[in-house]
Amino acid sequence: VGTRRERVADSLCALIGKPARQDRVLDLTYCAELSAPDFAAAARALALTTMFAGVRAYDLPLGDAVAALGECARGGGVDGSTISLTHLTLSGVLPDGSRRAAFRSLADALVAGAAAGLPLTHLDWSHNDGRDAAVGGAAQVAAALPHALETLDLTHCHAGRAATAALAAALDAHHSHAGSLQVLRLGGNEVGKGGGALASFLRRAAALRELSVGGSACSVAAVAAALAHGAPQLATLDVSAVRLGRADVAALVAFGASSAALTSLSVARCGVEADSVLAIAQSLQLNPRLSATALDASGNALGAVGGYLLAAALPTLSKLTALHVDEIGRGPDLPPELAGGSGSRNGTPEKDSSPADGGNSFSRGRDRSNSSDAAKASAPGAAVLLLEALAAAAAALPALTSVALGHTAVGTPDRLATALHAFLIGAPQLKALYLAGSGASRLRGAL
Repeated sequence: VGTRRERVADSLCALIGKPARQDRVLDLTYCAELSAPDFAAAARALALTTMFAGVRAYDLPLGDAVAALGECARGGGVDGSTISLTHLTLSGVLPDGSRRAAFRSLADALVAGAAAGLPLTHLDWSHNDGRDAAVGGAAQVAAALPHALETLDLTHCHAGRAATAALAAALDAHHSHAGSLQVLRLGGNEVGKGGGALASFLRRAAALRELSVGGSACSVAAVAAALAHGAPQLATLDVSAVRLGRADVAALVAFGASSAALTSLSVARCGVEADSVLAIAQSLQLNPRLSATALDASGNALGAVGGYLLAAALPTLSKLTALHVDEIGRGPDLPPELAGGSGSRNGTPEKDSSPADGGNSFSRGRDRSNSSDAAKASAPGAAVLLLEALAAAAAALPALTSVALGHTAVGTPDRLATALHAFLIGAPQLKALYLAGSGASRLRGAL
């Protein structure tokens, strides 16, 4: 290990004096054997060269070694002139909270480097159990930089409301951030229903293209209203895993109807019903300034009835590029006249063919009960209903390239195979189809 660490340090030190290239980021993602001491040695060597403009590491158990990057942040040359760190990605390097002090140390170094001209523009500390230390440290960095960040990803740092409020306040107070920040990801941190500083910042976020607040317990109504007021370039909005009330849905509908750039919206696992999903989808469709949109409504208990309503509306949603409705639950069964089961023909209930003079009423009742049970057994699930609707409306959905119906009730397996066959033939532009857990694995021969 010591020899390998020395080789890493020697090879990087050999790059001293070479000019920095803005597209050169040292990517350690696939260095499976890289240990924390190896990373620390590489970090110390990076402080002496301008060859690399950043560091990228995913899912490596670095722990305390992340603090070694402090030398890069402060400037490792004799005169401090080698500060060239523009990109810093340390995602999933702190799987537990036992080394949070390392993030505090690194944040302090970045703040000190900011005073010396640190050119940092991209900061990614996502998927670390850094909690308030990571998000609070990022707030200090954002406040200290003489210029604005372009990307800030703090997804799933598990920070509390006070730390995220401090971060939002730092972004709001530093006016250049509003004009330059393009990507802001705060999902998995507690934003809270107030979100005053965040909403204030979003009202001036003229350059923002992507916002993720999934699982943050924020006020989506306040966020959507702020975005409608001041984020004209927003293309991606993720509010997944945030419980949406009527006011939140109404605000999303208003934003969808007025946005000039929205191309992707996630309301997955938001506890919304089919009418809310349809209202959001139709607001995007009716917006004349939008030409293509992707909608993720997975994890909402739409059930078969919701699947039927969504299927009925599909022919009018010609701007959809992706429709993800994984795990929408079974919900209540469709009535026979909608299910198209054994109790109906083409959606029309069959008439009672028993004699009018009475006959055996008990036998007729038992027959009706058996017929009802058979209809339920043969009733289509939401996946089948949606696939049949997609197949029928394929010509009206020319932009649709991705569909996800995984972990969704199937109903009749043969009917699923037939619907899949028709849909795949009618949608040659399709690039991705997700059916995991939908029962399709039992139909390999038919597929």
